[in-house]
Order: sequence, then C-alpha cells, then structure tokens
Amino acid sequence: MKKRLGLLLAILFGLTILPLSPIVAQEDNTTTSSEPDTSQSSDPSETDSDKYEIEDSDKADFKSNLEERLKKRKDELKTKLTTAQQKRIATRCSAAQKLITGIGTKAKEVKTNRDTIYSNVLTKLTDLRDKMKTDGTDTTELDTSITELQALVDNFKSDLKELRQAGTDIVGMDCASDPTSFKASLESLRTARDSVQTDSEAIRTYLKDDVKPVLQEIRKSLGGGETSEEGAN
Repeated sequence: MKKRLGLLLAILFGLTILPLSPIVAQEDNTTTSSEPDTSQSSDPSETDSDKYEIEDSDKADFKSNLEERLKKRKDELKTKLTTAQQKRIATRCSAAQKLITGIGTKAKEVKTNRDTIYSNVLTKLTDLRDKMKTDGTDTTELDTSITELQALVDNFKSDLKELRQAGTDIVGMDCASDPTSFKASLESLRTARDSVQTDSEAIRTYLKDDVKPVLQEIRKSLGGGETSEEGAN
C-alpha cells in the first residue's frame, strides 16, 4: 500500500502544476476577428461518456435541436443588438466560424486528455479506499475527498461540454441570416470558457490542498516518509 500511496502522491504533484487549457487564448482571437465588443434533465440510461458528449452534427435531428439551442440563447441574451450591430456581425461572422472550428478541435483534445487524467486519479483513489476498507482502516476522509473531487470533475466536464456545443453550433449555423443567434452563442462560448478555466483551477487546488494532505496522513500512519516532491514544498 505504501508504494501505491507514493505513486498517487507523485501523480497529484504533477497535476498541481498542470497548465490550464490553452483554449482560453484562442477564443480571444476569435472574438476579435468576428466583431467588436458590444457587451452592454438527464436520461437515466445515459452513460457518463454520453452525458458529457456534444450532439453529433450528422444526426437527423441536429438541425431542429440546434434551432432550439439558438432560441434559448437568444432569449438569454441581455443586450438587444441594434440594426447596425447585426449588419456588422453578418458581414464578419463567416470568418469567425473558421477560427471557432479550431477552438472546437482544441477543446476536444482537452476533453480527451483531461478525461484520461481525472479518471486515472479517481480510479487510483477508489482502489486505495477499497484496499483500506478491506484492511479495516477508516476511510472517512478519503471517502469525502473522492466524492468532492468527483463533483468538481463533473462540473468541469459539464462546462467543457457547453463550450464545445456552443462552438459546434456557431460553426453549423447560418450566421449571416441570424446574427443575433451568433452573438448569443458567442456569449455562451465565452461564459463556458471562463467556467472551464475556473473549474480546472478548482480541481488543481483541491488536489493540492485537500487530497494530497489526506494521502500524506495515510502514508504517515503506515510509517512512510515524504516523497521528494513533498519535501520540496
């Protein structure tokens, strides 16, 4: 068990220095190209993978579902666009759509990468907890850590899904004929982007300030010493 703990601590140390998603900077370039700043329930049969995957644009009902999402975003748009703003967006949005395609690609890479990393950590924590239970060791603190970390990861996945869906919708829509929907979807993408950044930082902080100390205490109770990265912190 000591070896398993040492491995987990090394993994967590690596995660606490994991950089935030580079999709943040890319989206800023897109908004500049598209327009000036004018800011003024779950299916129980759904798997976790399905739950956080965006709608396939090749699906037969994608168009109708897209229209529903665009309408919802327009209803939530706080600032009504002037005629001049709509015309300006209509003439520039097609170029922005091409840039947003790149954001979608980058966000998909982030999803694949983070899904693997977070799943690996949660699996190892769960395996350790099960081993401790088998040995009759109290796992109350570790149970709490696993539950709270899972909630943070779920938030990240949900917000990343919204970011990816907004990007896909922007690319798939006729932005020139509906500039208000384009603007509303762009705002949705911006909001989701900020949430993804916040979620990523929250996970990193929780691993560093909560999960890692719990594992260090478990290691200490088993008579293990500090790992090299722990001693350096």
